[in-house]
Amino acid sequence: MTGGKQGARGFDGARMRDRRLRAGLTQRQVAGGVDVSESVVAHWERGAQLPTVERVAALARVLGSRPPI
Repeated sequence: MTGGKQGARGFDGARMRDRRLRAGLTQRQVAGGVDVSESVVAHWERGAQLPTVERVAALARVLGSRPPI
């Protein structure tokens, strides 16, 4: 990827979705905690986009887990 930050390789959107649901959080709540839009969280869960390494760390904090997600 040129001109921007690369996504975190090895990120598993389905695993993130599972952790989000187990935590009882909505996509909107996760988005607010990570400072992205709800649609970005949906893209991550579907595998259409990858979060940056920094966002993965923020996701881990919001979801109460340790990276990698």
